Amino acid sequence: MNFKLQYGEDFDENYLKRIMEIDEIVYAEDGYVGELKNMVARYLVDPRQFVCIEDTESGRLAGYINFIPCTKALYEDIRYQSEHIRDDDIRPQELEPLKQTGNDLFIISIALHPDFKDTDAIKDLSNGWIDYLNRLETSGYPITSITATAVSPDGRKALHRMQFEQERILREDGNIVYVCEEQNLQKLKKKEYRYAVYSKYLISQSDLDRIAS
Repeated sequence: MNFKLQYGEDFDENYLKRIMEIDEIVYAEDGYVGELKNMVARYLVDPRQFVCIEDTESGRLAGYINFIPCTKALYEDIRYQSEHIRDDDIRPQELEPLKQTGNDLFIISIALHPDFKDTDAIKDLSNGWIDYLNRLETSGYPITSITATAVSPDGRKALHRMQFEQERILREDGNIVYVCEEQNLQKLKKKEYRYAVYSKYLISQSDLDRIAS
């Protein structure tokens, strides 16, 4: 199965309907399905906040990462202040277009359609997202930090492997805020993932990628 990447600036707001269809499958049980109009409003602030992956044969959307550029107020609220997850309640006024003086990002969502769980889609999506961050930096839009909130054990494991550190536990919903910055962020940009234990062996993501290829 082969995949291709799509970026926020390469499509328009109509494409977001396809993203919402994945949300309705992945997040329905946890109650984190937002509204399309809110996603559109955030998207229009700066389209460069999506990396998506499609199955080249069928054209189906397999998954996506949505990472938004935060104002200082939103960044501080997510990292230090809010005691509940910030998600679809984030208003477009709390975002700002990517800027050349530095950008604090928040991963608002990572979702993979269940039909593509046992494929290379998530690996290709993750690597493509990191490549995109590096491309933004090369274009003059430096990334200074990335925050995220984990709502599941799998999410916590994924963020830990991508060099994120636990910041705090939210009192109201028990979700966990993670941050990737400074040296850890540099490692992420180089795709230096943390090691994970599989059976009796210590295997890095690069080793797993070589095995799978």
